[in-house]
Amino acid sequence: MVSTEYPRLTQIGCNVKREPMDHVPWTELDEAINGAGLDRERFSDLFGVQTCYAGGVYAWDAEAVLERMMGGKLTGSQRYWD
Repeated sequence: MVSTEYPRLTQIGCNVKREPMDHVPWTELDEAINGAGLDRERFSDLFGVQTCYAGGVYAWDAEAVLERMMGGKLTGSQRYWD
């Protein structure tokens, strides 16, 4: 279930697209970040240079950045180099 796999994305109301792989379109991610009152520039700084799916950002990378912003923990792509 997506809500337990990506709790921070769920928390900000962002829907994860499952096909062909877990991703979030950039426009939807931007809207969710802004709607949650998070700093979009900070998200971009922390996101850095990541490989992205053509249809948006990989959900696990966005989740890791949101966890860092909202929980202060380094996890996933924020903790380990790809």
